[in-house]
Parts: sequence; C-alpha cells; structure tokens
Amino acid sequence: VAPGGNLLTMTVNLADDQSCADLVGRVLEDPVVSARGLDCLVNCAAMPLVGPALSHSVELLERQVAVNLLGPIRLCRLLRDALLRGPKGGTIVNVSSIVGTVAWPFQGAYAASKFGMEGFSDAMRRELAHCGVPIRVVLVKPGPIITPFAMDQLKLATEWAAKSPDDPFAPGFGAKAEWQSAAVGYTMGSPLLFLDPATVAERIYTNAVDPNPPARDTLVSPFFHVIYHLLRVAPTSVADKLVGFL
Repeated sequence: VAPGGNLLTMTVNLADDQSCADLVGRVLEDPVVSARGLDCLVNCAAMPLVGPALSHSVELLERQVAVNLLGPIRLCRLLRDALLRGPKGGTIVNVSSIVGTVAWPFQGAYAASKFGMEGFSDAMRRELAHCGVPIRVVLVKPGPIITPFAMDQLKLATEWAAKSPDDPFAPGFGAKAEWQSAAVGYTMGSPLLFLDPATVAERIYTNAVDPNPPARDTLVSPFFHVIYHLLRVAPTSVADKLVGFL
C-alpha cells in the first residue's frame, strides 16, 4: 500500500451471491470509489482440485467452477458500473494459468475452470470493444509459482489416492502423485522451474495501470516456457505423451 493509502480486507465466499454482494457494497461505499469510480478489478482467487476427472463428485466439480469461474464473473458484473464511472474507464485483470491453454492430466476440473475464464475474458473484451465501452480486460497467465498452492495440490492428490484404493484410476494416479511430490519438494524454489510471487504481482500491477494493456500476458519460468510452447505446437499425440511423462 502506498504511503498514506488505506487497505481494506474482507473475507469473501466467491461461490455465494450474497457474500460477493456484501463485498461490492463495501467497495462502493468507499468515498474515493463513490467520487471517481473504480480503477481496477483483479480476479486472482482460486482453489485447487486434483484427481481423475471422472472420479470427482458433482459437488466438488460445482465448487471448483463456482469459485474459479463464476466468482470472477459475479464480481465483473457487480462492479461493471463502478469501472465505467472513471473518466477513462477501468481495467479487469483476470488471473488464469497456463493450464487454461494446456490441460494437465489430473487437473481436469481446474483446467476447465481456467479454460472457461479465458473464454469469458476473450468474449467480454471483444464485446466491450465492439460496443465502445471503456473497460480494458487482461488475462495474466502464470506458470507454477513458489507458493503453498503447488504443495496443497499434491497433498490433495496423495490424500485422494489413499482414500480411493478401489478407484480404477488410483494406481496410476497414486504413482504420479508420489513422483510429482518428490520432484516438487526437491525443486521448489528453483527459478528455473518456479516463478517468484513478487514477479507475478508486479506483472499484474503493470497490466492494471497500463492504459493499453495486452489481451494476454503469459509469464512462465525458463523450464515451463519451453514445455508450454512445445505443448501448444506439438501434434496432439506427441503432446499427450510429453505431458503424461511430466
């Protein structure tokens, strides 16, 4: 927070309409927002869900989509008029993931939510431009970051495998989860594989204040830069084998 600035924090359930409405109400009560509108909305909240796509309960799948996709959509809708109130309009920064372009095995629900965020963001950006509405939309697409999020995913994976020994996916998924847990534990913190959270935050801020931001901003470590771009251009059969190995 800049010197002299104010920071307001609030716990919000993005899967709940009333909780989102309460947050927006507090934002709109701010005298600065009331006077000159909202400069920027950054949608970066997300929850992990790992495991075989065909083994998740409907309740878990609905929760994943509600938090990762419908939550940001709720806030975009509720804050639309505040973003329009400023003299130059506001900016929406939607934080997606490289998984929103390249789906990783056993992250099907997470990938679906991020693919959805990218489709919604692209459509919204084009609609705004077509109608001459001065709101800018940016997708920030980071790769793996040095945060507890990655380890939380792997913890959920090993817990699911232990609780689901009779699931037909359990042997293959359990083996991959153990291998990835060991690999991540060994390499966590390496700048060759993982992004510094401060670097990602700086890119989000840069896009938020840019009067002409890019539609998409992909940010990955050197290792995942190669893997990500290779998976995007490789034949499907080759990409499937490569991502399965990882």
